[in-house]
Amino acid sequence: LFLTALAESGRFTMFGFEYIYAPCGSWQYWVLFVVNILVCSSVTLWNLKYLVENSFELEQNKECAILWDTETGVKYAMLCLAAGFVSALCGIGGSTIKGPILLKMGLHPTLAKATSQFMLLSTVSASALQFYLEGAVPPEYAAIFFCIAIAASVCGKYGIDLYVE
Repeated sequence: LFLTALAESGRFTMFGFEYIYAPCGSWQYWVLFVVNILVCSSVTLWNLKYLVENSFELEQNKECAILWDTETGVKYAMLCLAAGFVSALCGIGGSTIKGPILLKMGLHPTLAKATSQFMLLSTVSASALQFYLEGAVPPEYAAIFFCIAIAASVCGKYGIDLYVE
């Protein structure tokens, strides 16, 4: 998120430091773009290596719901990358597309739902932070809508739980 924020235009202050954005198309922009891709790819490959090496132990200890191998890891990483592109192009949350992928992987529906909700939380939080950094959202409105969203989430969760029981 930080690298993406730097790649926009203008200035912003975070944690007492003032940052200057890299102009779109400049060499600084492309350096940030490549660094962002390298960081994301490195984390993905490190996680895949860990899962493949420890998959059997993790499954035996009930810490992992899927038995991972390299082919499965690469296949689902590419599916999630494609889902991210499609969701960005269509303007929908990535969890809308990735939820069914998680079910196809064999995850229990409760785990798939929790994982897709966490993906949605991180996407929405990143977008809200970008709007805030660009000054597009007045802090007072953001605080009010945050409180409303939390209250609505709690009411909705408990309402659905009561309905299901």
